[in-house]
Amino acid sequence: MAGGRTAAPQTTAPRPRPGREPADGLESGRRCRPAAAGRLGRAGRRRGGGGRRTARGRRRPRGPRPPGPEHIFRRCGMTGSAFFTRPRWLTDRHIAHPYLTLADGSRVDALRHLDQGSPYPHLLGRNPGRAFIDALGDGGFATAPDLVRFVRALGDGTLLDRPWADVLTAAKVPLGPTSFGTYGPSAEILGGQWAIQRAGGDPGVGANWSSYPDTGWVGVILANHDDAPLPEMIAREMRAVTGVAPGDGSGG
Repeated sequence: MAGGRTAAPQTTAPRPRPGREPADGLESGRRCRPAAAGRLGRAGRRRGGGGRRTARGRRRPRGPRPPGPEHIFRRCGMTGSAFFTRPRWLTDRHIAHPYLTLADGSRVDALRHLDQGSPYPHLLGRNPGRAFIDALGDGGFATAPDLVRFVRALGDGTLLDRPWADVLTAAKVPLGPTSFGTYGPSAEILGGQWAIQRAGGDPGVGANWSSYPDTGWVGVILANHDDAPLPEMIAREMRAVTGVAPGDGSGG
């Protein structure tokens, strides 16, 4: 994504049989900041053997551990994702810039206008380009295919042992007739299947990943300006995958 243009929602088909390389169906030469959608949870230890072994040789399961590149990016095979410094962000043409909207409606490259900040009350004065390197919570950069890899790894036991992944994504609190809060993403029953998604944003940044575990679809939306209609784009994606839009009561 570049020049402030917004890409349409993109989805990937269910993963092929084991032993074959999954076809993401996504072409992306640029990295975008996933913002809050990039709060990838707390990953386990390094890949291999289903966990670490203790001194007595017993397997220690992969449970929650502090996040970091070696715990999330490497484990998930997210080779295009990282925490980049501001100088790298300025010079690497493969990293998309955030275009924030000012109070007069104009749009500027936040990275090159550090004196400008968001006029929106919930983000007032904020500019994501000011820090030399951003925090672990929401300052990472990821490509669309890498976010697909993250979702796949969360669901197949690569990132967390399956019981811990279930703890993270299982429905905990009813939010509506067919929607639920979890410890991480939101969850909703649409057209008789689960739709799990995590969205977020920053001035000039919008992102969302969606997982449809019952059918194997994954959707990713990335935007680099404030005016992208992220909720509407998510709804369009969910309708395309499940046949119904969120909030219409068609839980199935």
